[in-house]
Amino acid sequence: DDMVIRFAPSRKAVSAGVLDANTLVDSSARNRFTVSYQLNVNGTITDVTGSNIDLTNVTGRAVLITILTDNLNPNRVLRDRTVLTIDDNAETLALTLSDVDASGTHTLSRNTTASFLRNLTPKIITISGNTLTVREDGVARIEMRKGMNSHVAVFEVRTPRNAPNISWAYDSVNTEAVATSSDVAGWALEYDGNSYAMSDE
Repeated sequence: DDMVIRFAPSRKAVSAGVLDANTLVDSSARNRFTVSYQLNVNGTITDVTGSNIDLTNVTGRAVLITILTDNLNPNRVLRDRTVLTIDDNAETLALTLSDVDASGTHTLSRNTTASFLRNLTPKIITISGNTLTVREDGVARIEMRKGMNSHVAVFEVRTPRNAPNISWAYDSVNTEAVATSSDVAGWALEYDGNSYAMSDE
């Protein structure tokens, strides 16, 4: 279990009109769960058909309830609540992740200042300031918050790996190149459509 704290943002500033709630839940979560929605307006909860939610007559705030039913275990049902604030001038929030650097970490870049980052997958990553360290392979989720707006950024991450050290020799009798290697755990060689573990002869 990846121990995700939540999948949908805790708050979202949206324009009046129709909101596609699926845009708040990433595709990997929608593949893993059957996702449905409810809308709470002034204490009245309404089931949403599909993912399009009409906010035309909503003033102020409403609460979107995202219901995630695990496809592998239907008895496991999660509910994320997102406070929706109507704001036609809502700022778009974006978070990007750099390539891994020499120290084995990544840098997080935000498109706006005065924002706060919340690690939603502490089993997979750690965050210190704008530095992200991968603890184990998986899907990392980070909520970027600013005021009554937030965005969940999703990244597929891998722990740092070293490329295998391969030595090549030429076999003149059989007219072929022979590769030998050390420290090749987890690596494979693909040739002519076939994949071979590096330890295969």
